[in-house]
Amino acid sequence: MKTEVRDFVIGVLRDVLHLELGEDVTDETPLELESLFLVELIVQAEARFGIGLDDEEVYQDPPATVGGLVQLIVERRMAAQPSGVVT
Repeated sequence: MKTEVRDFVIGVLRDVLHLELGEDVTDETPLELESLFLVELIVQAEARFGIGLDDEEVYQDPPATVGGLVQLIVERRMAAQPSGVVT
């Protein structure tokens, strides 16, 4: 599931937000997004995974990273499923 979410996040960054990302994106890659890009990323994730997020959650201390966002989405997705089972 984590790989699916990670691929989705990177896909949105590249294909929807048109950010130039190298092939070496890691979990430690910072999410240095303008506020409108952040909102679009959150909206895309909420729609795709049926979860709720807000920008404060994404930009918590320490600074947000690709891996941090992926982990947050995975945790929310698992919590939204009955008994933590993800379909």
